[in-house]
Amino acid sequence: MRSYRPNTEDFKALVAELKLHLPNSLPLLYRLQSSQGSEALIYDSRSSLQDVKQEMVFTLAVVDRSQWPMTEAWVFCSAEKFLHDKRNTPISKELPDDIDAIKEKSRQQLHALLVAIRQNGTNKRTKDGNIPALLMGSVPDCLADLICPRAYQTRSVTSPYEILPLPTWRKYFISLPCRSQKVREVDMTNLVFCPLRPEHIPLVQANSPYPRERETLIKLQSMAAYPTDVLDGKPVAWAYLSLDGSLQSLHVEPSQRRRGLGQHIVSVLLNTQALGSALAHADVASDNIGSVRIFENLGGSWTYHIHWIHLDLTALQDDMQHV
Repeated sequence: MRSYRPNTEDFKALVAELKLHLPNSLPLLYRLQSSQGSEALIYDSRSSLQDVKQEMVFTLAVVDRSQWPMTEAWVFCSAEKFLHDKRNTPISKELPDDIDAIKEKSRQQLHALLVAIRQNGTNKRTKDGNIPALLMGSVPDCLADLICPRAYQTRSVTSPYEILPLPTWRKYFISLPCRSQKVREVDMTNLVFCPLRPEHIPLVQANSPYPRERETLIKLQSMAAYPTDVLDGKPVAWAYLSLDGSLQSLHVEPSQRRRGLGQHIVSVLLNTQALGSALAHADVASDNIGSVRIFENLGGSWTYHIHWIHLDLTALQDDMQHV
């Protein structure tokens, strides 16, 4: 498992390769494109980018240990299409005969990834003061089963960073441009939509249940709704895309709810995202009925559950002969 910071040609090759594996590769594709100029490292199971055509099963990851306490690692495995979706059936209808061998190779590559991250030792973060831990995010349940032998797990932290006991988060994919599937007249004439102004970041932080650093929020794509009849007024709604391009947060002030504003601001943000992809994605809690309705009304469909996993890197056994 090699790690590197891609040069221009590497970057183009990686982007082209990931586009061949959509939609499963979409989160890593976005995260790769947002990693330029950052502390992030690329981890690649192939010895070189020239191995692309020879390797049917490979694993890629973007890891940035400076992101703690937010997600530090995003992973994609080309074998995901042969694994399962929410109905526990293969996403690809053409399964190879050696599916068990493919799963085992994927497991070995994922193990090698974690060992390489531990050995790299750059920007180590600690959990509870003494355990080097890695927060891996938006992991499909099919990969979580391969990544997470129980002995490697540290205790879970506050939702959504849980792997047990049940999967409660869904991955939604939405085709762009998106528009509501339910016709509804929404009067937005008294609002102007634009990126969130920096002076209102404290308002966002105060209304978020998850830790968000100012420096991180400034870098993220956002959309906010500002009243046109109030000079220099505060936003009444906002939404953010995370570093992996998923909708990270959506907030609508209580006085503005039940008028379709949340759905409208999500569609505006997704349709104007800078990367210009024909697909968008979102991580939605299954019990968040409001968000589920928004994405289903926008034509989104969910394919699998996802997890955030804390891994104790000190518990890894790195003496496997085959990795």
